[in-house]
Amino acid sequence: MKSIKMKYWLLVVVLSFSSCSDFLEEDTRGKQMQESFYNTDNEIEGGLMGIYGRIINTDAGIRGNLIYRNEACSDLLTYKPVAAATGMAFPKYMLTPENELIKTTWDHLYSTIFGINAYIQAIENNMSPKVSEKVKDVCLKEAKFFRALMYYHLIMCWGDVPLRTEPTNMSDTDIERTPKDKVVEVILSDLSEAVTLPEKASVKKGRISKGAALYLLAKVHLMQGDMKSAEHVLNQITDYSLMPDIKQVWSTTHKFNNESIWEINREEGTLPTQGNVLLQYYMPMYKDFKGTNATYPVNDYALMMTEEGSDRTKYYYSKKPLSSEISPQYKGEYTYVNSKGEEVRLVFSNATVPLYAHIMKFTDFSTVGHKFAQGNCPFNIVVFRYADVILMQAEVECELNGRTQKALDLLNKIRDRAKETPYSYDKKDGYRQLISKEELREAIRNERALELIGEGHRFYDLKRWGSEYALKKLKESRTAHIEGTEFCYKPEDVTNIKEEYLLWPIPESEINANSKMKQNPGYK
Repeated sequence: MKSIKMKYWLLVVVLSFSSCSDFLEEDTRGKQMQESFYNTDNEIEGGLMGIYGRIINTDAGIRGNLIYRNEACSDLLTYKPVAAATGMAFPKYMLTPENELIKTTWDHLYSTIFGINAYIQAIENNMSPKVSEKVKDVCLKEAKFFRALMYYHLIMCWGDVPLRTEPTNMSDTDIERTPKDKVVEVILSDLSEAVTLPEKASVKKGRISKGAALYLLAKVHLMQGDMKSAEHVLNQITDYSLMPDIKQVWSTTHKFNNESIWEINREEGTLPTQGNVLLQYYMPMYKDFKGTNATYPVNDYALMMTEEGSDRTKYYYSKKPLSSEISPQYKGEYTYVNSKGEEVRLVFSNATVPLYAHIMKFTDFSTVGHKFAQGNCPFNIVVFRYADVILMQAEVECELNGRTQKALDLLNKIRDRAKETPYSYDKKDGYRQLISKEELREAIRNERALELIGEGHRFYDLKRWGSEYALKKLKESRTAHIEGTEFCYKPEDVTNIKEEYLLWPIPESEINANSKMKQNPGYK
């Protein structure tokens, strides 16, 4: 057992701390490890856990940059004037190839892909009699899901990107960008295998199931504008349901609930990175706790879309970002005992209460109040959830069939739970009327914004709906203002928004290392 654990941790170290160039240097040692490692079911499972660890425990990846940085590029969040310039560059649309956060995200995605490629090749070539075909099959499908997920994020953020599906050799350090459509073919191929994974009920908590693979496949079809294929896939996601109350979705007492399709388990720790890192960027900073003091508050544009009295204003974010309203939720002194048995005191002073609305959905005020701050908390990160599936179904129904009762029912299912006024096609009391397909489409898009705020979907949504629409929403959001609130946007934040900036710049380090790499338009 000790030998297995040692080999597992070697793999984790390689996956977690190597950049793309590092992996090239590790090529020979990696091959040697492959030949000697995956000889039993436990070793194959351990290798897969190394991939999971890389994906869920790195701030540059799924639980970090790819959620809150994407949200920061959308029309829903703003920035704090005191935030670091590298972070503010996202909502201000002032990204450059030298931005360190761009580099770390790119490196994370590609280093993870390299590790996955090496793992897939090793498992596919494995002939050990001690390895069961069932374990081998499931682990391969999960690995291919993650490769598809990494490439999905790459093409959504950068467009055409280098495609590698085999372990990298020293001789092919230079590689051209592959057309996006060709990358999509690989994504679809990988997901066609992943969708045969076991159902949720037979999968360990935190592991990828058939539902997660179907969910991502539907996202890819929507990105392509293939509504018929998306409809077919979405209709297969049946093993889930909405939680009755929105505050239950992220509750510590409802972890891995039936709305959750894929969820990252977070435990209380002594460092922010051991808990839910999203709180570092969305919630205000406590005086006695290190954090980033809510780098990305909710902007006025999102608040204007929110209906008065909605449960979203109680559990997702504040409706009126005034200190007198925010203070009762956050102000005061609190103590709790962490996992080491140590008593921790947290003080939130008046001086740190800003005039901003903050995303609160990743905390659990209903059960543990606000005893936990920033990332040092046991709140899980729900990456995929069924509410998104319902909204995707509504969108597909609208685009394929127009103003149907089915589309209306799906939309109202989400609004009913949020305690917001339902829509109707008829003019009647207690309803909001939608008189055209165009109004229905916009209602669904706005509902996606408000229901999924902070979860890393909005920037991708805007882009797949077309650059003209995306630019319109982004510019509107940077001029919308509610009297009495802090207003972070500046005039240049509107003029900075251009079509070419909807794609991120290729990192300068990659341009320098790869002679065949071309920069995205608009960047020097």
